[in-house]
Amino acid sequence: MALMRSPTGRARGLGSSKDGTSHWFGQQIAAIALIPLSLYVLTTFMLQVVLGNGYESALAWMQNPLNAIAMILMLSVGIIHGANGAISGLIEDYVHHRVLHLLGLLAIKFTAALTLIAGVLSVLKILLGA
Repeated sequence: MALMRSPTGRARGLGSSKDGTSHWFGQQIAAIALIPLSLYVLTTFMLQVVLGNGYESALAWMQNPLNAIAMILMLSVGIIHGANGAISGLIEDYVHHRVLHLLGLLAIKFTAALTLIAGVLSVLKILLGA
């Protein structure tokens, strides 16, 4: 397959990292999974709040285990999808300095992890009534 590389790529020994397709496929699966999750969470939540009386209705909606699971799934898939998109669309494409590249990766992954932990703990706190 050396014939498929550019002359510069052959000289530097650079080639495909062999993970672009799996990353792209994972992003597509996450995007497709977010469609029904988002539709379910948003429509059932909005109907509950609009037909109910505000805060108490929202709290009752979140205390339903099925709704809490759907919310945790939507948060998880959405945050991971967003972090992976930011990494591939911003950091890997536009940040070429090694230190800044590493700092960008760490910042996005750390922020995504903290956001996911905070979101899941919030849903669990409401669900368990703690």
